[in-house]
Amino acid sequence: MAITSQKGAPNADNVTQGKFSLVRIHLCEASVPTPLPVVPVEIEGIQDWSGGQPSPEVEEKVYHQGGGMNYAWKRFNYTTQLTITFLNGYVFSELEKFLGLTFESGTTAGMPLIPKDNSYPQFHFEGVIRQDDNTTHLGSYVLPDCVMEPVAWDNPLDGGDITVTFTSQKVPILIPSGTQLIYDLFTGDGSTTDFTLSATPLDFVTASNYRDFAYDDLIYVKEKASTADTGTEQTTGWEVSTVTLTATTAPAASTVVQVPYIAVV
Repeated sequence: MAITSQKGAPNADNVTQGKFSLVRIHLCEASVPTPLPVVPVEIEGIQDWSGGQPSPEVEEKVYHQGGGMNYAWKRFNYTTQLTITFLNGYVFSELEKFLGLTFESGTTAGMPLIPKDNSYPQFHFEGVIRQDDNTTHLGSYVLPDCVMEPVAWDNPLDGGDITVTFTSQKVPILIPSGTQLIYDLFTGDGSTTDFTLSATPLDFVTASNYRDFAYDDLIYVKEKASTADTGTEQTTGWEVSTVTLTATTAPAASTVVQVPYIAVV
């Protein structure tokens, strides 16, 4: 680039405001759908959302004797915080979506706002950023395996809103224009090893470079036994070829296989 280069004004196609964005979630424990994939749930009444800086549980410089001032960084077990601010009146109708509940007097008459355990993820978050035509996709922020934290309540006279905090033990993923989060679920029968995905996964990481990923083209593969509360992430035993997901060993009967990934819209 020449030292006399003139960049000019910002590209209008890359300028956007939050009012043109879309928020949707995929429930981790959704029923196995027919046909695939899991249909995302669109969230309304959002004033603002923010994906926080991932924070490592362990972060330290590691030296060793004889190494002088040379060291290695160690960072493990990242936690990412997501905050969403709702218009006050929407909290009742929208938080039920994050919990997979129908909150009304005729059915579910209570909605506890404390999760069973932070290791039991509730949903995958997808913040879709659009241009001011409210259609053109610029890119999306994806945060898998989110858990809702206990909710504080505020009820002012005018213009009220409520901020809800969510956490994830995963790192956020930025995906480009024209792509989206896909979430497929399958049920094992004890003999089937090949499962057909609803779309072709995109290569989005080189897994060997990232501690949080075991596969280049899948966010993860989890197997959830019929007696388990949540799925167990698999680091080996699965591979993908175009739309075919293959297991080395067939998942046991009634095991749910959970597969989030990125695909072209």
